Amino acid sequence: MDLHSRRELMDSMSTRYRKASKASKTRILDEVCAATRLNRKYAITRINLIETSWPPGPRVSGKRDRLRRVPDRSPA
Repeated sequence: MDLHSRRELMDSMSTRYRKASKASKTRILDEVCAATRLNRKYAITRINLIETSWPPGPRVSGKRDRLRRVPDRSPA
């Protein structure tokens, strides 16, 4: 199975996986592992990655704003 067809399969399975019960998730993972020949734990990771990574968020550029830690020297 080439990379493109594997990606399409993982995309379609991730939507089914998200909506499935625990017993159904087991069967879905069995199907994915049989079709793609991926390790079970890696298949779970890839399905969850698809769920969380699309659409990609905005990229933040530049330096982070840091709080200046200056001691308060005002008279008490």
